[in-house]
Amino acid sequence: MEYQLRHLTDTLKTYDEEQECIDYISTILRQSQPSSVYFILSDKFCDKICPIIQQQQQIKPSIYIFSPRNIPLTSMREGSENKRYQYFLSHIRLIQSLSKDLDTEEKISMSIYIQDMKNVSLKYLDKESQTFLLYQKLTITFLEHQRSTTATDDFMNIFKQYMERYIVNLEDPHIFEDIILWYKSDTFISQLLNEALRTKNINLLYKLRSFIINLMIKLSNQHSNILLDDNNQILTSYRKQCMTKEKLIKLKVNVNRFLSINEFYLTTIEKPTHILEQSESADMECVLFQIDIDTSTETIHSYTIINSYRSEILFAFGTVFQIHSVALDTNTHIWNVKLVINKEVENQVIDLIGQLRDKFGYPFDFMTMGDLMDDLEEYNKAIEFYRIFLNETSEDDEYIPMAYKHLGLSYYNNASYTEALENYYKTLMLYRSRSISPYDKLFVDIYRHIGLAYSARHQYAIAIDYYEEAVRIQKTHLSYMSTTDFTHVIGMAYSEIGDKQKALDYLSRTALIKHEDSSFMMLSDDPSFKKTIDYTTALESFQKVLTHLLNNKSSETQQFDYDIATLHYKIGEIYFKMEKYEEALNQFKNGVDIYLNLFPLTLSNLVRNYDTITDTSILILQNYLSEHEFHFRMIPLRYSLLAKTYDYMATTYFLDSEHIETTLSIYKLSTAVESIQQDY
Repeated sequence: MEYQLRHLTDTLKTYDEEQECIDYISTILRQSQPSSVYFILSDKFCDKICPIIQQQQQIKPSIYIFSPRNIPLTSMREGSENKRYQYFLSHIRLIQSLSKDLDTEEKISMSIYIQDMKNVSLKYLDKESQTFLLYQKLTITFLEHQRSTTATDDFMNIFKQYMERYIVNLEDPHIFEDIILWYKSDTFISQLLNEALRTKNINLLYKLRSFIINLMIKLSNQHSNILLDDNNQILTSYRKQCMTKEKLIKLKVNVNRFLSINEFYLTTIEKPTHILEQSESADMECVLFQIDIDTSTETIHSYTIINSYRSEILFAFGTVFQIHSVALDTNTHIWNVKLVINKEVENQVIDLIGQLRDKFGYPFDFMTMGDLMDDLEEYNKAIEFYRIFLNETSEDDEYIPMAYKHLGLSYYNNASYTEALENYYKTLMLYRSRSISPYDKLFVDIYRHIGLAYSARHQYAIAIDYYEEAVRIQKTHLSYMSTTDFTHVIGMAYSEIGDKQKALDYLSRTALIKHEDSSFMMLSDDPSFKKTIDYTTALESFQKVLTHLLNNKSSETQQFDYDIATLHYKIGEIYFKMEKYEEALNQFKNGVDIYLNLFPLTLSNLVRNYDTITDTSILILQNYLSEHEFHFRMIPLRYSLLAKTYDYMATTYFLDSEHIETTLSIYKLSTAVESIQQDY
């Protein structure tokens, strides 16, 4: 039975002595606090152990009682109404029932690299591909940091924290020699480690790094023996597991792409045909993975055959496979997923890692891990990685200032502005202590971030000081850099402290710079706009399209609305350039009305009256747009077009000195919309 259970789970603990089992149950809550635990008890243990299991209120155990002798147990009679209990006379039926129950849980973490392997663009990666790269970098980072002097102590401390009765002698200097056997036989360590990998528990993974590194080294050493013993052979192993239908679809549409298993992965060489059944869960599918390995290929991520019967293969976390095929077996109704490892796969993975090193421009370490977590918008985990880097790196290291700055950015993105400022100031002091020129663009950048943090804390006067210092450096020493971003944020900061004249001064500069920089960009995609702009021809072209759309507008789709709003914007822009400001303003208002007509009547009336816009009006608009973000994504009426239209309206009103208040109100509307825009 134990061999069959190994097909179902990596975390299996067996006991022959009653007291040992009871002791283990008492430690469950001090381990990784699993959401579900499955107990298989023989009839002789049941009466004493079942009551102890029921006392564990924090977990939801399922209890399978195996009684081949058909003896009427006390616990069976008393627990006959308890749905936690299931009773079996046949071990085959018990295995089948447990398999079905486990099929309601997804146990393996995996990610697919969806992008082009030959051209890695970190900026435009989807989150699935970013997660794929995260685990590739994590494996390399661990292996490149083997000499940490505190790694073993950290592991021992975490081990003592979770276990009262140690299964190993923690003082033994050869503690990691049989680490593969330790991992496989000890449910505690394998469950804790894989749970940390699945959930990206950075703090716990760091404390377990000694165990992880030694396990990976041992796998690598034993992997070398496979290359010698089984050269030029195809080694096949299997793993049955359940997964959501959504993930299965993702596998099907990504055949030939690369899949990373993000934990240590145990497979069997014997195909587990006797326990393959359809999942009874409506949201899950039963899948049989078949892994074909070209044993002549030396892999980045090691694997090895374990136990004396050579019946199982353990893969290191982050192992990359190519998805060869995904097909439904019409006889068993089980999905078969074939994965392969060969020289072509490994060469592409090596090339991908090389590209990653080039893209980041600095070594793989815990700071690069933080950068990737930041890209994934998992700011708390990014913060943990940056802290680890700073704790284990010398203060003289050239990347220390960058690490403090990135840590500050993660705090800022996490809305922890005080902590962000602390780290920005550390960055600033390090720049000064390292004799970096005070006119370097590094100072411009850090002053800008400090200003943004103070603005987020509503300390606008202090923010203005830092913004203006950055602008002074740019104008005096870095004239090639644009000041557009600064003039805008300075204008908004002055607006917040009530200095309307200075606010308008800076905001008008922003508008003029934007229009000067983009005079040919706004309409560069239209054939009417060449080197010499023929405004009349462009107007006729746009108005013809607008008339066609208005005459054929469908009430069933809002795509027309976005197209119509865009045309009003473009026509208004042309009138503005022709200095026909009244006609331009009418077009901009028509474009804005496309949006406002979708708002509740009270809100649209509130923001249409530009002379009475207040901070409360702005807040109401922001809250509405944020709450209806999905609605606007699906239309798609993009916020950025509305913001740009408001910008032009404000600039048009600014040309008339009698409309200063209106100008400032519309600039506020533009800024409010830009702050939550979703431009897809």
